[in-house]
Amino acid sequence: MDEHAAARTRIERAAEKLQEVLGELEAVRESIPPSPQELSDEDLPERPDVPTELRGVLATLVPDYLRPLIRALFTAARYRPDPSPEN
Repeated sequence: MDEHAAARTRIERAAEKLQEVLGELEAVRESIPPSPQELSDEDLPERPDVPTELRGVLATLVPDYLRPLIRALFTAARYRPDPSPEN
């Protein structure tokens, strides 16, 4: 039996929980209508309004950090080294 099976299972479960969080964050973003500031052709001000800031953070952090983290965790949980040749 794989001596690391318990760790692999825990990592996979954590990745599955993060997928749920990802879905929730995407739903939150979709529930916030774009503000007139966000829809404007003008550059955003240094301190955008709340809807623009929230949508922007979620639009950036989810694909840039959360999705790669989830993929990496699933990859790690399923990792199996190539069998080494016997000498």
